[in-house]
Amino acid sequence: MSAARTIKLALLVCDTPSDAIESQDYPELYRKLLASVFPASPSLSFAMDSYDVAKMVYPPEESLDEGGYDGVLISGSGKSAYAPLPWIPPLLAFVSDLVSKHPAIKLFGVCFGHQIVARALGGECVGNERGWELGVTDVALTEIGKTIFERETLRIQQVHSDHVPSVPPSCLLLGSTSTSPVQGMVRFTTPPTHDSSTFAHTDIHILTVQGHPEFHASIVPKIIDYLGSVGAVDDDTADGGRKHAARDEDGVTAFGGAVWRVLGVGSSRLATC
Repeated sequence: MSAARTIKLALLVCDTPSDAIESQDYPELYRKLLASVFPASPSLSFAMDSYDVAKMVYPPEESLDEGGYDGVLISGSGKSAYAPLPWIPPLLAFVSDLVSKHPAIKLFGVCFGHQIVARALGGECVGNERGWELGVTDVALTEIGKTIFERETLRIQQVHSDHVPSVPPSCLLLGSTSTSPVQGMVRFTTPPTHDSSTFAHTDIHILTVQGHPEFHASIVPKIIDYLGSVGAVDDDTADGGRKHAARDEDGVTAFGGAVWRVLGVGSSRLATC
């Protein structure tokens, strides 16, 4: 019988969700997301600790050493990744140090987290001239994106008006939409070629998505209602977003499954793209 294993994750919470997200907070949303696709067994479990980085609370340094966290996940946020807020520079510095000093720890980012990772790696985040991307959108995946998410197209909830305009150095593009050209990115521990490579999911060091796999169809319309009430979106944009939010999506299985494969849980087969 194999020894029991607990996968240890740190969630960096970058905001307190608005009342639009019902009574659920980010730790609960992400725990549900990951638990719903976790291949649990008597010898396998996971634990997730949350850190409110908007209040400057971070994982202790010793938890990043060998035997500590296996992965760090950066949440979404209602704030802009380029906003002049006092807690954002320390977050960028933490991510930069994590990547360079603790390469054994896998790093994941969602929406704002995706944008923060891009900035920490030398890229940028800006307001999107095309405006808001709301509801379930079809992300056209690259060949590497198809391999990582194990599907031809990614259908994922979106709530954002900022975006990453181009992939930062050392990263590869996972997919794009007509509104946002960088819908996700990946960085390998040992980079494969852009065109053809064979790799295991565990070769991945960093994985991010612009969408919101943690949001579901009952949450997004309420967020859109809130955005409309404060004048952030016009009526036509809000109506379109609500309709798109009701579409079928596979963000949970695509992103959640990929997270576990990157952490060495689930399929460990080599992938060729």
